[in-house]
Amino acid sequence: MNRWLLISMLSVLPVYAQESWDIIWERTYNLEGDDLIRAGVVDGSDYVFAGVYEPFYESGFVMKVDGETGDTIWVREFGLYNYYDDFRAITRGPGGIYWVAGSTRSYDVGGDYDFWLLKLDSNGDSLAGYAYGGSDVDRAYDVAVDGNGDVVLVGRTRSYGAGNNDIWIVKVNSFDGSMVWSSAYGGSGYDYGHAVSVDSSGNYIVVGRWDNGSNLDGWILKIDSSSGDTLWSKKMGGSANYDAFYDVLVDGDGNYVVVGYSNSYTPDNDFWIVKLSPSGSLIWQKFYDAGGEDYAYSVALDTSGYYVVVGNSGGDAVVMKVEASTGDTMWTHKYIEGNGIYEDNFTVMVDGNGNYVSAGLQSNSDYDAWILKIYGITDMIPPVIDSLTQLPRDADGTFGPYEVWAWIMDNRTGVETALLHWKRSTQPAFFVDTMSHVSGNWYMGTIPQQSAPSDSVRMMYFVTAEDSMGNVSSSDTLSFWIVNQSISRDESMQKPVILLNDINGGIRISLQIKGTENLSLEIFDANGRRVEYYRGIVNVAFQKDFSLAPGIYFLNIHVGGYTFNRKIISIR
Repeated sequence: MNRWLLISMLSVLPVYAQESWDIIWERTYNLEGDDLIRAGVVDGSDYVFAGVYEPFYESGFVMKVDGETGDTIWVREFGLYNYYDDFRAITRGPGGIYWVAGSTRSYDVGGDYDFWLLKLDSNGDSLAGYAYGGSDVDRAYDVAVDGNGDVVLVGRTRSYGAGNNDIWIVKVNSFDGSMVWSSAYGGSGYDYGHAVSVDSSGNYIVVGRWDNGSNLDGWILKIDSSSGDTLWSKKMGGSANYDAFYDVLVDGDGNYVVVGYSNSYTPDNDFWIVKLSPSGSLIWQKFYDAGGEDYAYSVALDTSGYYVVVGNSGGDAVVMKVEASTGDTMWTHKYIEGNGIYEDNFTVMVDGNGNYVSAGLQSNSDYDAWILKIYGITDMIPPVIDSLTQLPRDADGTFGPYEVWAWIMDNRTGVETALLHWKRSTQPAFFVDTMSHVSGNWYMGTIPQQSAPSDSVRMMYFVTAEDSMGNVSSSDTLSFWIVNQSISRDESMQKPVILLNDINGGIRISLQIKGTENLSLEIFDANGRRVEYYRGIVNVAFQKDFSLAPGIYFLNIHVGGYTFNRKIISIR
């Protein structure tokens, strides 16, 4: 039987869109003509976004929305009509202050455009506004606040430096808006600074593009925050006309993760992600083909240490989750609306619940600001459940046989033994069985088939784990799977029939029910990561094929008020 293969050529990885999004909510906002969101920030349980009214860059706006519903809490507009003011970035500083950055012609200090920085209170009202620039065009694209509370702006300048455009970095005193220092970086070409982040040592990491005279390369600079001196500089790219970086983050290990796009290695543009050490050494870089002309614009760090990247592929918005140590994709969502409707993701953030919030624009009769909120952590290991949990009961009154799989999450001292206890609610355990170690943190045990005693409405199980020092972990440090060896059908309860068939290249899942029900289907691999997901409405019968590489998987199905777990072994 043929195996499904993921082929890598020149380190370019194809990524595949899941058919269903795990969407919490999405909203479009028609604020004033053509509108788009460029940046966002989490504020408690709500979100604050900055953008521009287009197509003529008439003014910038800042908008706060309710995190639960997406409803607008307030909108503030800044700039003078038809003067081409815009916002590109927003961040939060000490005291709940919003710092918003972009470009202004309404309040310029002598040039065509100037860097524009606004200081807003928690209600979005202006506390102060500042402009920085020279006699020509200067435009700010990102803003950050360092550990001392000072503000750093990055963008491009034609007023200063050596070329047609240079990267310009401006450090600002947050108290009075005075310039601490400014410095231009670049050569004779068109050099842009697109994003800035502050590392754990207080230095500034700036990314953008470098024009070497014949083509464009991605450019990363590490800047001393006290002086503006360059600590190191790294230019990356190939011989094609366009390689560029658009965002950067500092992860939990202090490494730098940079995203952008490149057309040096494939016929069209691809997502480009680079991971560097604090010294600038390359840890890994990957290119991802999402199926069209692909542009990665923003990256964030989620609550589990993964990277979430957003951008655009052929006119469709893309959200991609990336494993931190290898750069492998965990999943890729591609928002395909069809009917000529265009979406773009310019920014992404992770809220306090681990959900992903991306924003940009959607084309309808005109461009509308667009926000998409999706679950970010449901593809991790199965959720922790109570240590005493009711087991499903078969129609003939028997329990089991079951496999019980336990994921030992708190293994800091080295789990040696995992024990499975099988008992009724208030009675001693029927038996205690040693679970077999499978791999990694996975352990597997067995509950044999047993007849249900007359008083056994609550047959229970729990798992404990013992380390080399004899310490027994509490059950709330574990995650459990109970896997039915067989699932019977109870006609009176309309319990579904679930069939698994090994097919060429994967697994076919079929189920039958008596009526119309909502279906949620998930497949997890042996590392506890969700690799397939489907949500929809089932009417009597459902059948779907899934491509699974060889290995052990867990199937989780919610349908008709029932939850079922099955183990799948894919051997091809």
